[in-house]
Amino acid sequence: MLRELLDNLQSARFVIIFLMCSVLVLLSLVIGTHDFNLAQKQYEDSVAQMHETTRQQVSYQALGIWGLYKVYRPPSSLMPFAKGVDESVGTNSTVSIVQEPKLQDSLLSVEPVYAQFSAFDFNFVVRVVVALFAMMLTFDVINSEKEVGTLKLLLSHPVPRAQLILAKLAGSMATLLLPLMLPMLIGILAIVMTGNFHWRGDDWLRLALIVGSSILYLAIFSALGVMVSCLVSKPSNALLVSVLFWLVFIWVVPSLSLYGATLATDLPSAHTIEGQKWEIDRQRYKDSIAVQQRWLQEHPGTADVPMEVQSKLVGDLQNEVKKKKARIDETYAAQVQNRNQLITWMSRLSPSAAFENIILVLTATDLARQERFIGEVKQYRNAFQGFVGEKMMAERRNQLEGKDQAVPSSLDLDGLPEFRAPMASLMEDMARLAPDITVLLLYLLAFCLTGYRVFLNYEVS
Repeated sequence: MLRELLDNLQSARFVIIFLMCSVLVLLSLVIGTHDFNLAQKQYEDSVAQMHETTRQQVSYQALGIWGLYKVYRPPSSLMPFAKGVDESVGTNSTVSIVQEPKLQDSLLSVEPVYAQFSAFDFNFVVRVVVALFAMMLTFDVINSEKEVGTLKLLLSHPVPRAQLILAKLAGSMATLLLPLMLPMLIGILAIVMTGNFHWRGDDWLRLALIVGSSILYLAIFSALGVMVSCLVSKPSNALLVSVLFWLVFIWVVPSLSLYGATLATDLPSAHTIEGQKWEIDRQRYKDSIAVQQRWLQEHPGTADVPMEVQSKLVGDLQNEVKKKKARIDETYAAQVQNRNQLITWMSRLSPSAAFENIILVLTATDLARQERFIGEVKQYRNAFQGFVGEKMMAERRNQLEGKDQAVPSSLDLDGLPEFRAPMASLMEDMARLAPDITVLLLYLLAFCLTGYRVFLNYEVS
């Protein structure tokens, strides 16, 4: 291993990899830190502006029905390491009595120019670029020594083949860790010194798991390179085969998993679901008019339906509408979840997809975090409806009695429930990561065993 490490450190290949890897890792962390600071400022400004806008509303009906009240999703504190779906999904959700919560105002919808460029972060650098560097260090560790005759000389000594191939793999991994870990440690130190990140113990554990997962992932591509070096006799051909494996694992399998899962599931479009719920609302409006007219016919001499009776009649219809729409949402959410699970399991045919899922979960930038946010908004909506509903009833009652005719300068929001974004639990996330970690370990074991088995019968002459 030491000989292999020294040979690698003295090669021009290592110098190029060290420089490129260092620059890319540091650049990814710098950009990620900048994006986090920008997202955090936008979050804080949006929350402060929403509080001010809320108090300046002219009525509680405007607050509760017009869809003017929003809650915001804070950026993940580990966003510099992976942006995940944070840019593509919405940053906030409207909370109102009549509208169902949903994510809106994503970065890509506000700034469409970002959609033209792939996300550049630490996850991308390790998953795509450094993985390629790992194979560049190992695709010729066996066949090149066979060509120059040094392999035959090595095996003429009493050195077990298992020890030799393990030393090749370990030396290559040690060579790769230097250009990865050094800039990463420098980047983490710089992030901490900015003072904008307040990482808790949970965050440091997640960061340690990110490092460990990155090492495991790169070990897979190093082992793959060694295996290819044993299988393909000529280094030039081995390079071509290695790049082919890299393309399949990085791009082809994840893309095909999305396409295959979409074909395998009969998932209606979001527009179709919204159309079904709109039809329910339209029918509810017709029914509310009909039920009030029926009440007036049953009570001759009454010009208008009293507020209390109207609330009871319309309230019953509204509750029925909520149940119908909730059933539609539950069915659709279950279908989407099944589709997403199928995509996840199919994509695990690639170690790249498994690694990306690990990083996104650990940095809390995965799709599940956005689903938890919407789930929390739905829970919060019940408390919001209770508060605003009572205020609207009192407001309407005062209007009927001729009180409070003047437009208020601000609303009394004392008692308005405060929204708190859900926090991810590391223990729960670790349970979700178990299949992905298992996939990476199986890939590493398969490549190591295959390379070792081929090398046992390797012809050195």
